[in-house]
Amino acid sequence: ILREAELLASLDHPGIPFMKEIIRGKDLFLISVIAEEPLHHHGGDLFDRICHLGRFNEIDARGLIKNLLEVLEYLHGKGIVHRDIKPENILMVFKDENTTIKVTDFGLAKHAADGLHTVCGTPQYFAPEIQALRGGHAGSYSSAVVSETPLFDIGHVVGGVLLFVLLAGELPFGQTQLSQQIMQAEVSFEKPCWRGVSLMAKDLIGRLIVREPSKRLTASEALLHPWI
Repeated sequence: ILREAELLASLDHPGIPFMKEIIRGKDLFLISVIAEEPLHHHGGDLFDRICHLGRFNEIDARGLIKNLLEVLEYLHGKGIVHRDIKPENILMVFKDENTTIKVTDFGLAKHAADGLHTVCGTPQYFAPEIQALRGGHAGSYSSAVVSETPLFDIGHVVGGVLLFVLLAGELPFGQTQLSQQIMQAEVSFEKPCWRGVSLMAKDLIGRLIVREPSKRLTASEALLHPWI
């Protein structure tokens, strides 16, 4: 908890909770995270918002993804990988607005320079290279994250899986043969829910859910995509 708090204290971005102070006691650490908005205005997490709405319209999905990409670009610029971006770890700042967010739960976050040897996070949001390590292939993924810009976060989670979830209301990969689907990195837009979604939105998803890391957009590149 202290490591997470100290990491948060080093960050300054509107899309990340502000760590005002850490009070150290003999057996207890009291951590104060101060939000600018009144507590009664807070809107729960993104998972609950998706459950409530069913699906996001493209305007709101675009705004939310843009804000999230900017957070990731900031983190990656500091050499930090979050390692567990998912709807449950994204707080909605307002009850009646669907784009302003705070990225939370930095318990697994780490500086890439320290080495990233542990496979962690939520399987449904794994990139193929992380799934390969989880499947028993020995090695570290730190070189991939450092050289290609935080693929673990942006490659599948934000640009791909999370955007897919926002627009479709469901994950792109089912539980049956999940690991094989992740490794293949192929998504389908055949369901009726995709009929009204623009080609540009689908194009961005297709440029992020990519098996080959070097062909995947980074956060900075995704922010320049026409759909954004």
